Amino acid sequence: HMAGASISRQTSAVAVVVSESSMVRMFDDGELVSEIVPELWMIDGYTSRMDGRTFTRRDEDITVIGRAE
Repeated sequence: HMAGASISRQTSAVAVVVSESSMVRMFDDGELVSEIVPELWMIDGYTSRMDGRTFTRRDEDITVIGRAE
């Protein structure tokens, strides 16, 4: 995830990183801007690593956490 953050900071690209545990994170300008979390993680009380105000959208098996405008 650090590589994705670094690439997005050094270029004009948005980086999308998928971990082995199915966690998806998006980075823009080196900052975490969105997470897609498998529902299994939410059972354990997952806490987002994003700074500032966020929004949460839940569907059957996933939760999307994003930066609020």
